[in-house]
This record gives sequence, C-alpha cells and structure tokens, in this order.
Amino acid sequence: MLGLRAIIKSAILVFITLGILACGSEPEIKNDYSYIKHLPAKAHDAYARGDGILLFSFRKNIQDSEAYADWAEYLNNFNSTSNSDIVISKASKGFITSLNITSPEFSIFLKKGQQSYFYDGLIVEPQVYTAVYRKYSGEDLSNIDRSFLPQTFCQSQLSSLVLTKNCVED
Repeated sequence: MLGLRAIIKSAILVFITLGILACGSEPEIKNDYSYIKHLPAKAHDAYARGDGILLFSFRKNIQDSEAYADWAEYLNNFNSTSNSDIVISKASKGFITSLNITSPEFSIFLKKGQQSYFYDGLIVEPQVYTAVYRKYSGEDLSNIDRSFLPQTFCQSQLSSLVLTKNCVED
C-alpha cells in the first residue's frame, strides 16, 4: 500500500506534467464563421454564390435626421447603379448578436474570399461604397479609394467582432 507521501508526490508529478503539456503548446485558433448562418436569406444565397453583401443597421428614431437622409440617399444611389452587384439587406438580430455588435448604426461588407469591412455609424460619404465595390470587383484602387475603405474585420473563435488589418474570409 502506498503511503500518503507517495500519493502526494504522484499527484504533484501529474499536475506538473499536465501543466507543462498545457503551456508547451499554443492553443489552436480557428476562424468561426457561424455568423454566416444568421444572414438574411437573400444575403446568404448571395454569399454562397460569391457575390458581395452589404448589411446595415440603424435605429428607427434617427429617421428624421439629416445624417439618416444623406445615408439613405447614398445607399439608394449605390443600390440603383447598374455596376453594383452587391446585395444590400438589413442585418438580422441573429447576425448582430452572433458578432456581438453593440453599435446601433453600422454597415458590414462581406464577400467570400475577400476582406470583410465594418463601418461604425451611417455611411455619409458615397466614396466608401465605391471603394468597397472596386475592391470586390478586383479593380485597382487609387490612394483616395484606399483612404475610404472601412476597417477590416474577421471573426474569431470568441464570436465577437474583431477588427484587424489582415483577414480574408473563407
């Protein structure tokens, strides 16, 4: 029969070994694109086809503001241009929750295999739409276009919006 001292030594060795194994390897971080399943139906279909998507959100109580009027005009103009093949849709509550977005007004641009972009607030500069469209179309961007690209983001395993410089969605 093992003595108490031997049992304690064995337990300490097990904990030390487990600690070394846990610290000796970096945790594996994988992209989790679970937010895709929360896309509105037409946006989900567009994403699957490889089309660009623009999702937006705003509070209803701002609809009388000048910023809202400008935003709506620029968004409608962008949507009506013949060269815009980006699907535009209001973000669903499930999508917003899946990315843990707390901003009441935002726009998100997504396209499979491309950078994703997050714009916090209402887009009141039409050049933002043009820059993202050109980027998604594979056109060369001027320095001015690049200056209007919103922040890039990708999804981490923590299911929260992570802004980053280098992320391409699969």
